[in-house]
Amino acid sequence: MIYRYAGLSIRQSIMLALAGLGLALNAGCGVLNPALVGLAGGNPIAGLESPEGYVAVLLMNNSAASVEIQLDVTREGGILKDWSLTTGPADYYVMTLDCDIETISFVTFSYTDVGGTVDIPTNLGSLVMGDSLECGRIIVIQATGTPPTFSVQVW
Repeated sequence: MIYRYAGLSIRQSIMLALAGLGLALNAGCGVLNPALVGLAGGNPIAGLESPEGYVAVLLMNNSAASVEIQLDVTREGGILKDWSLTTGPADYYVMTLDCDIETISFVTFSYTDVGGTVDIPTNLGSLVMGDSLECGRIIVIQATGTPPTFSVQVW
C-alpha cells in the first residue's frame, strides 16, 4: 500500500522537503559560514555587505608597566560602545573599526605598577570623523615613561 500526500508518495514528499531544506540552508550558510558556500562552488562574498574601509587604533606601550586606555566609540546612528585596550610592558595592541564611526573619545588611562593600578583622567579629547578622524587612518596612542612619570600621546 502506498500512502500519498498532496498527490505525492511519502518518499517523494520527504525527498522534496529535504531538497527544499538543503536549498534554504545553502542560501543561509553564506552568511553563517562563507567558507561552506565556497566549498560548494558558490561565491562566499556575494551576499555580504562590505564596510567602506577601516580605522586602526594602535596602542603602543614603550614603558615598563602594563597600560590600559578606555575609549568610547560612537557609531553612525548614535550607537555607543565602550572599549578597553590593554597591553603589557614593551608591547602593543591593535584594534580595527569599520568606517561607520562618528567619534572616538579617550576616557581614562591607567597603568599597573608594583603599588597597584593608577587611573589617570585623560585630556586627549575626541577624534571626529571627517575632522581629525578619517577612513583608512591609523590612530597611534603611545605611552612612554617610567611610573609615576608618564606621557601619553595620540597622533
